[in-house]
Amino acid sequence: MRIATCGGDTKWRGLVVAQLAATWVSHGRRAMIVDATPQQELIEILNVSPSLASRLPRLGEEGFRLKEYVQGGQSGLRASSITECSVANALSRQVGCSPSDPLISYYSGQVSCRIQADANLETKSETQNDLPARFISLGACEVDDITSLSRHHQALSILLNHLADTPTDGVFIHLDAGQLPFIDGVLGRVDLAVVVEEGETSDLPSMLETLRRFRTPAVVLRSESFNPNTPPTERIEMSLRIVSSEGASIATAIRQGITLHDAAPLIINHADTLRRDPSRMDRNNQAMAALTASRATRVGARLLG
Repeated sequence: MRIATCGGDTKWRGLVVAQLAATWVSHGRRAMIVDATPQQELIEILNVSPSLASRLPRLGEEGFRLKEYVQGGQSGLRASSITECSVANALSRQVGCSPSDPLISYYSGQVSCRIQADANLETKSETQNDLPARFISLGACEVDDITSLSRHHQALSILLNHLADTPTDGVFIHLDAGQLPFIDGVLGRVDLAVVVEEGETSDLPSMLETLRRFRTPAVVLRSESFNPNTPPTERIEMSLRIVSSEGASIATAIRQGITLHDAAPLIINHADTLRRDPSRMDRNNQAMAALTASRATRVGARLLG
């Protein structure tokens, strides 16, 4: 199962990612967390050790290694022609979610997806390591660095295209709130999107339209009383709206006085009811190929005057 979070405050969205992964692992399943945001706040939220954070290779900065790996026996072809907008085939290499996979072993490190009861506590729980997950970072960059943002999310799309995740594998992706031109390809390659909303979120309609275009089911998690310093165990008013792959709201559940810990199992239970549609993934790859070709044509026209 692949779940991506987008929208809302970066810290709140990161806490949602961590809690979803913790809920998934608590059921005896394997989780991989990908931080695809320029701010890289998951390093702090997950309490990633400084030594691991400093030595962990950045997927977005070393995408050439990923391309060479998944290219496999197709060395005669341009890597981009077989990786960015296509699914894995008989000649390309697939990537497993297990740390025994050489590529995952290279790019990821083990962290705990258990989050603190209070983010302001200076002392850390000694039971943190009982909810292990693999952690991959795309690397930090400036929000207005268009080249880096494009390169980072292109690498993530390639990984998702060749990721052989099983039903017991959970892939949790932390996406930036307002970078829709770059994350749309990622949203087309996940099974569920969790759109985090506090108060008035101006980019919510655009996100829901993008998800509808790629037929990606969504859950809108809304809280008007949340602020970035709210601990995840604090009880706040929260609503969950389930959106179908066609973009229609199919259920709205108002949960008053619940915590993020209470909301995460509801989202995971909904994700468990979904069944991946291979044909949808193929259609999305075709849509992304057309979109990429269109962008390349426009760029070429500008360069040629």
